[in-house]
Amino acid sequence: SSDCEWRGGSCEPVQSDESFGVRLGCPVGQYDELATIFFGTREHSIVRLITQAFPHVPFSNGSLLVAGVTYLFLMLITYGCSFPAGLFMPSVLVGAALGRLVGQLVKTYVDSRVFSGAYALAGAAAMLGGVQRATISLIVIIIEGTANVHFLLPIVVTTCTAKFVGNAFGREGVYEIGLRRKRLRFLEHEPGWLLDLCTAGDVMAHPVVSLSVIDTIGNIVRALSSSRHNGFPVLSLGAGGGRLEGTVLRSQLRHMLSARFAGGV
Repeated sequence: SSDCEWRGGSCEPVQSDESFGVRLGCPVGQYDELATIFFGTREHSIVRLITQAFPHVPFSNGSLLVAGVTYLFLMLITYGCSFPAGLFMPSVLVGAALGRLVGQLVKTYVDSRVFSGAYALAGAAAMLGGVQRATISLIVIIIEGTANVHFLLPIVVTTCTAKFVGNAFGREGVYEIGLRRKRLRFLEHEPGWLLDLCTAGDVMAHPVVSLSVIDTIGNIVRALSSSRHNGFPVLSLGAGGGRLEGTVLRSQLRHMLSARFAGGV
């Protein structure tokens, strides 16, 4: 391979796919490896990283290492910026590049029959699993997007391993961290350990504002005007005390009263 004018990567000859690659100073009929990754379409580069349809190696080990580390650094920089930079496709590209690098090293020094594209696919799944802390949904997306059902077991193993390793540093994914830093409320996957020590009586308002299964309009109006609750428990009174039959929302009570008297409360 001859050197390019841009000293980032080496010039490689274009094989069967003439539309692939960015020249950037390379002679006609050749493409620059790093320029193709950085300035070409990410979708096309990802396909080249995980495919086995081409006889030659599309990217050298050095180019894969530089591209993976650089994209990872740029992801860390742009994550907190106030513009849409995206994390999904860069995560796939970083994982595919570093996974392909491992696959090519294994193919060179361990077993020449190894398909390095499988390592790229597993690396992309592992990167997404570690960043997003997703498992089942991510596995389905990877399998459906690549149509490589025979790689199901490696993808499951790498995704679950990446999730468990990430949980050792923190149980929240990158999107949950972003929501928390912006102080946006969201439901967590699992409740905190403090909720295991609480009962309904610890978190409910006192005194309890409830309604009966059959109640008067006056009691309903007093319940709406004396509290700001959005819902009220509905009890059926008996000899053993009140029994919870369900809940009714404030909006439902307002609608029923408005329909009854043609006015709001």
